[in-house]
Amino acid sequence: MQDTAVQRPSTPEKRSHRVDSINPTDPMPKYEAGNEIWFRPSAKEAYGSFKIADVKKGEDGGFLYQIRETNDKLYKSGEWVPQKKVKKAEGRL
Repeated sequence: MQDTAVQRPSTPEKRSHRVDSINPTDPMPKYEAGNEIWFRPSAKEAYGSFKIADVKKGEDGGFLYQIRETNDKLYKSGEWVPQKKVKKAEGRL
């Protein structure tokens, strides 16, 4: 009689079918220039509707945004705001 036992690879890495991509894509920003967003300038102020003026990638790989206020001026003279402080405006206005 033949031994039909399946030999299982010794480690999870060897058992995995996952293959790293040769050309991984860069992450995309959540918002683009012109998008309307929901933003709270400080803990003492309420959330309000603003627009994204510009987007750039930060040194840590996260995205930063320049925010245009309703009076058409840049928030804090163009200070860059991290993505985690910006919220989607849909359904809030």
